[in-house]
Amino acid sequence: MQETLERVRHEAGHDAVILSSGTSMAGDCEVSVAVEPDGSVSPPPAPTQPPAPRRPPPGAHESTAGLDTVLRRLDTLESYIRFRVPFDSPVFSRLLAAGIPEETVRTIAEECTAVTEPETERYVAGRLRALVNNTAPLPTRGVIAFVGTTGVGKTTTVAKLAARYSLELGRRVGLVSLDGHRIAGATELRAFASILDLPVESVSNLEQGAEAAERMRDRDIVLVDTEGLDGRGTAAASKPMLSALGTTHVQLVLPATHSAADLRAAVDRFHALALKGLIVTRVDEAARPGILVTASALGPPLSHITDGQAIPDDIRDADAELLVELVQGTHERE
Repeated sequence: MQETLERVRHEAGHDAVILSSGTSMAGDCEVSVAVEPDGSVSPPPAPTQPPAPRRPPPGAHESTAGLDTVLRRLDTLESYIRFRVPFDSPVFSRLLAAGIPEETVRTIAEECTAVTEPETERYVAGRLRALVNNTAPLPTRGVIAFVGTTGVGKTTTVAKLAARYSLELGRRVGLVSLDGHRIAGATELRAFASILDLPVESVSNLEQGAEAAERMRDRDIVLVDTEGLDGRGTAAASKPMLSALGTTHVQLVLPATHSAADLRAAVDRFHALALKGLIVTRVDEAARPGILVTASALGPPLSHITDGQAIPDDIRDADAELLVELVQGTHERE
């Protein structure tokens, strides 16, 4: 140490004042010196009083609490970003099992930022509600024709609506059957009309159509049960007859038991009739109720769904909440 001090004085001059000395963590000798520029010796610095502790300004506690809240929210946001529910979770697997297209389900999953399963369920329900929110009620006056391919449930649907219009809404209802090739269809409609005490007309040509329209002029609403089209028929061929009856509204009937491709093909096939809406039948028989999402995306709005053979009970107004419950399998029948 003495050798070090001598070296300091040699390097800095004899006027240098040694302020402190010691040993570094590496074992080296450390010396602090001071030298006045004019050669005078600087006295060691006077000890200073430690600064008084600063008092927090008013509201500092609240600010700190607010900062803590912000930090917690940032942590939550980070968890949303880092820990999203995976596409193969049960929530999304149920949508695939219901028959919703994989592309649609994957889009929902990729845009979902929920962390817990209950949050994801609520998010999915909201997205489904937006997807099926394409509904519109049937008019309560006019001439409504129900069209579709063979065997989709048009006659039973007409009977259910006739009972609703007549018994629940008090409308004067008339029925027309164009199903000349299927004798059972016309007989079935006549049986319904007899029970409800409603007039019914069977029409097979344009002249009869015009005469039936004249006889039904006093009716508030006329429901027309059309002939189902098979592989040989075309929808455009029905236009003259519907015109003769004074049709104001054409409703396409589709079964929930058909594939998405079949539903799209039916809409294309009947497009020439200027469809105003859709009715989806046999929802109770559908193994994949996600077909309702496909039906909602076809263009014309949904007016009703049917879920059984009972007349008039098994027909319901289509609305987004009901459709979401049916797709998710949570609907409880009354």
